[in-house]
Amino acid sequence: MTELAKWLENAPDHPEQLLVRLRDESIPDRDAHPIFINSPVYGTRCSTIVAVDHDGQGLIIERRFDADGAAVGDVSQDFVWSA
Repeated sequence: MTELAKWLENAPDHPEQLLVRLRDESIPDRDAHPIFINSPVYGTRCSTIVAVDHDGQGLIIERRFDADGAAVGDVSQDFVWSA
């Protein structure tokens, strides 16, 4: 089961838990790559979640990381998706 599927099944009302899962550095198998790359030269510098519910209520959350892989800040923005 993917990390996204786990989050949707267990905690869809808590997007911060998905951000924690996006910080995973493990390699699931030899043909895969980690979700989070921790390297001072080339690595993950932000993780972003965009979520919209059935009523069009949306949320964007972004977590920034420094060259050492430490979280250095979060921003979030609510929005309404109108069709």
